[in-house]
Amino acid sequence: MIGSNIPVVTTRTKAEYDDIYSLVRVRQVICYSKAGKKLYDSGDDRSAGWGYVNASDPVGIVGEYLGK
Repeated sequence: MIGSNIPVVTTRTKAEYDDIYSLVRVRQVICYSKAGKKLYDSGDDRSAGWGYVNASDPVGIVGEYLGK
């Protein structure tokens, strides 16, 4: 999906939560190779829509943890 033949080994995701950690939006995704080379950077963007926090994805798991 990122247009690279090199496998993605690590991702970093910047997410923003509402004040009670029930809503979240992903602002940035960065993908890295095994050697630590940056393969993709979406850039920091606030245009993504808000979604409900749920434990079916890593960003949601963090939101549930922070909300407790």
